[in-house]
Amino acid sequence: MKNTTIKKTADDPSLWLKEFDIEVSSGSERVYNNGRQQIKISLIVEPRSGQEVTDAQFSTLMPVYRDNDGSFVTLPQDHSADGWFYSVEEDLNYDYFPSTASVEPMKGALLNADGSQNTLLVMTPQGHWKLDEQSPPGHRPQSNPVLEKFLDAQNRISAARRVKTFYIHTKARAGTTVTLYARIEKDAETIYTSDEAESEIKLYSEPTRQLIFPEDYDLSKKIISESLSATPSERDPERFIYEFSLKPKYIDFSSAKYESNASESRGMIKWQDHSNSQPRATHVGVAFPGSRNVNYNDTLTLGGQFPPRKVKQISDDNTGKIVVLMQGDNQIPYHSADYDKQGPMKIQALDRFGTQHTLAIRFDESQDSAFDKRSNLTVESRTESHVDTHTAAEEFVSITHFQVKGLNSNTHKQSCRLYNNGWQQTYINVVITATNERNEQVELSDGILNKIQLVDYDTGADLSPSAYTITRTQSEIDKLFHIIPASVIAKETTEAPINDQAATPAQGGQSITFWVRTKAVTNKTIAARLVHDGVTYHTYQRDVAPGGETRSGNSNSAAEISPLEQNYHYTAKNFILTRTNASDDLRSDIIDIDLYKLKINSAEHHITSSDYEPAVWMFDYIAGKKANSLAYFRRNNTSTTVTLYYHLNYQPIAVNRTVGEANAVRVKSNSLGPDGESYVGVLMVYRDQYGNGHNVWLNPASEANLITIS
Repeated sequence: MKNTTIKKTADDPSLWLKEFDIEVSSGSERVYNNGRQQIKISLIVEPRSGQEVTDAQFSTLMPVYRDNDGSFVTLPQDHSADGWFYSVEEDLNYDYFPSTASVEPMKGALLNADGSQNTLLVMTPQGHWKLDEQSPPGHRPQSNPVLEKFLDAQNRISAARRVKTFYIHTKARAGTTVTLYARIEKDAETIYTSDEAESEIKLYSEPTRQLIFPEDYDLSKKIISESLSATPSERDPERFIYEFSLKPKYIDFSSAKYESNASESRGMIKWQDHSNSQPRATHVGVAFPGSRNVNYNDTLTLGGQFPPRKVKQISDDNTGKIVVLMQGDNQIPYHSADYDKQGPMKIQALDRFGTQHTLAIRFDESQDSAFDKRSNLTVESRTESHVDTHTAAEEFVSITHFQVKGLNSNTHKQSCRLYNNGWQQTYINVVITATNERNEQVELSDGILNKIQLVDYDTGADLSPSAYTITRTQSEIDKLFHIIPASVIAKETTEAPINDQAATPAQGGQSITFWVRTKAVTNKTIAARLVHDGVTYHTYQRDVAPGGETRSGNSNSAAEISPLEQNYHYTAKNFILTRTNASDDLRSDIIDIDLYKLKINSAEHHITSSDYEPAVWMFDYIAGKKANSLAYFRRNNTSTTVTLYYHLNYQPIAVNRTVGEANAVRVKSNSLGPDGESYVGVLMVYRDQYGNGHNVWLNPASEANLITIS
């Protein structure tokens, strides 16, 4: 159902709502397109003094997107939908999208009359100050009038501010985006959307990870008990119990189950040989994540002596992993009707990113001896991939060119330098050419291209998500930070970003771009891998000449991710703070405005971004029904006019107009009184063009008539 925005000309949302925002609360605006992983978002409303948001009004607060005709449509809750949808409850089985670009909670400090810090504070996810329990000695809270007044104000502020949480999922094609707004109904005829308050979020769909065994899994063996016969040289154990633990590298399983109820895929058994006199066999079951109970194929005929010894529980906690229980015994008579129950066990598992793994766990027939065949395991794996139905393309039979191009360079193992702050990016292009059975070049569909991923050149394994964030698209924040070009070898540069990241593919081939952020401290050589229809194509075939030419679909081509530690830090003494009058076109009850401009005093670096969303961080009632309010603004190049709200006052303010400058304001206004008065300094993190952070305290002075830095 479409909900077109309706406005009363005599009404304005700013006269009702002091705050009307939509925010990403889970640390990343990205989500894998498996329909299970989620992005946590918060919709926030706070009425002005003397106003209220009723329960009925609050119930209409919903996330919406803009349709092609400009109307606003409520995001569906239907989980069978192919696009974007929401849940109202968090699914604790899944973690949020991994990101190296983390934002620490904002720090603040209550100030004494002389400007010294009294008590350290930290901002909660709900946007309120609380005492910082990690405060160092000397800053720990003690009972005093400043603190008591502050806590009383926070309690009153918290009572009026209301937050509604939603969890966003997607099955949309990788690389697509959605822009969401908040929507609320004041009454039957008045509907507001947060675009009026310049508040929106942009969310990104990422391709589901493709994992293969053994490169991307950990399989470990634990010997619980083992008793050899009188002739151990013949490797003829009488009885043994082994536990094999299986999990993806870098992430846990959240749940697992048998793929079907068919008996041949649930549990398995293998005898030493298939003779009627053979009693030596290996009986296998599985314990799924979070349960120590072992699940077996209960249709097997095991005789009368073995069942009392059958292990019912594994030895240890198995949170996050599948444990295969392998039990060898010498008193399980051969039963020919169970010959077809030698496996594999077929299991469907979900990891904590929501990726579905289809696993076939079987006895390892590649071993030499009969005993080794029944006492070792191997795994076949396949991960779910979102099928792109939007683009049709002819099926290919061969990959003839597969090349990794760091910074769009043909140089093998091209160095891609970036600071390991988790914010700055570098890029790697992958160029691929496919042919059909007539040896004609064909175009791969987006669905197949989305299966290509970057891996470790030395091992062929997936990259650690805690060390690397790899995406197919750039967010608006990503685009703020400059790329260190290939021409720079040993030091940072102040060159502008490279604008053309499209690699030149081989004739008839295709190119895709990966954006990489890192927190790693050592170099990593990066290759590419494509898994399609059970076949793995890759670029880490080191016995092939470097370049993109392939042998059986594999090539020898890589790029080098070369992290740099931040080797410079700017403090308050390295910043320039200036103040100008910005009192043009004042709204009702606004007396005057000072605009503060903050920049780094350096020809090499400039402010490009800051970590925290715009907010009024304090105000000071100065008698005569007047107050000074202080606000900081996010340096992000996206908002050039911000509307500042406080009490019944609202004032558009021009910010982010000058490259390299961050802004704050002091607003003097008529006020109803000291509602929520506090005297607080805030610790801002300003990032330069390479994503490196520099900390500066913004402090009130002279009854908040001035802003100082320290």
